[in-house]
Amino acid sequence: MDNLRTVRAIFFDLGDTLINSRIFGPNGELKAVEEVVELVHLNRPPSDYLSLSDEAGQVIGALMEKGRPPGESLQEYGTRLLTAKYAKLIELMGGVPDEASADQVFRACLSGIATADSLFPEAREVLEALKGRYRLGLLSNNIVEYVRGPLEHLGLERFFDVVVISGEENTRKPEPAVFHRALERIGAKPSEAMMVGDSLLEDVAASQRVGMTAVWVNRSGEKPKLEVKPDYTIGDLRVLLELFEDLA
Repeated sequence: MDNLRTVRAIFFDLGDTLINSRIFGPNGELKAVEEVVELVHLNRPPSDYLSLSDEAGQVIGALMEKGRPPGESLQEYGTRLLTAKYAKLIELMGGVPDEASADQVFRACLSGIATADSLFPEAREVLEALKGRYRLGLLSNNIVEYVRGPLEHLGLERFFDVVVISGEENTRKPEPAVFHRALERIGAKPSEAMMVGDSLLEDVAASQRVGMTAVWVNRSGEKPKLEVKPDYTIGDLRVLLELFEDLA
């Protein structure tokens, strides 16, 4: 518990830490497909999207295996991967996957995902309790729109002193540079900061390597698949409050 006594700043991941990606992604994308199904002349009903999403998403995996070309920013790379996914989705749903149609679905999905009600039930309560006692930051690997949109819609922006997004920074977790940049902006040393996230590699191991305290959010209770030892493991963000209360 001694490492908690030095904590002045707490960084949170976004997806599957504060918001539920199982709602955030599919619900927002389905809403978007419903809006554009006639515009891009799809022959299958929007409800078919959910059964085709995984197949369409395989395009992203195939492109990621090829790597990011030199000179392409993370924002450009992420946008290209997602647009390719939606082009494949249009094809699977009986449409013509031209660039304009794919971009139309992509833009609609940005709007749909931004307005999905995906916040974990306890997240706002925990942020409210910590705000003012600690400096709070958000550190997320994603394109800008997939972070800024939900933050605004869910009213979370006011909680964070610092928001660091890989799409803006052109560096991402688990790279040390993005952690050092976040720490500098929030005004804390690594020993004074905590990272809270669901990824053992990108949130836990990476933050520990730069000297931060790491909290693994393990909502499913799964056994670790990597040989990584979080400083703390929690299944609910409210446990964070209990950890800090124990210091009193």
